Amino acid sequence: MGKVARVLFSALALTSGCDDFFATVPLCAEDVSRVSVDESLESLDGESAKERFDRAAKAWDCGVTWLELPAQIGSAEPPAGSSALELVLERTSDTARFSEAPNAQSAGCQTGSVFVPCTLALTSEDGALDEAFECELRLQGENTLVHLMLAGYEFAGSHAVSFVDDISMDAVELNLAYTPGPDPVRIDGTIVEYGTRAGPGDDLLMTTAVIACTAL
Repeated sequence: MGKVARVLFSALALTSGCDDFFATVPLCAEDVSRVSVDESLESLDGESAKERFDRAAKAWDCGVTWLELPAQIGSAEPPAGSSALELVLERTSDTARFSEAPNAQSAGCQTGSVFVPCTLALTSEDGALDEAFECELRLQGENTLVHLMLAGYEFAGSHAVSFVDDISMDAVELNLAYTPGPDPVRIDGTIVEYGTRAGPGDDLLMTTAVIACTAL
């Protein structure tokens, strides 16, 4: 297994299926506290973070599809194609971070979010991924998400991207969105890689892989 990567920045993932919800609900000042993962929470319809996490961490049948980069942007290893993927999510704490806006419903704010500390391992059959990340599983209403932004990340597996010209790798973004509901049946994810240009011109970002999982 690859070296555990410490998350340098973790934020709200505007992933497919959740964009409309987050775009229409105003952001508000929030109170942050610690709660036991065994505590029943109104924001999770009376369930505990542990119950929701355990369902997200069940066995999954996953695959990763590597996308072909346009030649004018760069090249990637492995070449375009698909591979079986093992995804393992493990909880690392008996407490979670709970963030909620005071009087959220009356103020029209987002419902409370629970962030459960975890590790996420991604291992692909083709050897391109052999990664282990520190993460937080975000539970908000019926939504279950993982979003990581990793500055200067180097893959432990064989996956690599080489941008053209004066563009250097800057960051890697990983998004996982579970189907809404207390017992998800599918995970859709992306790996997005960012390149910074040393000279004039725009920086780059490319979706280099798509992840899809179905519950076993």
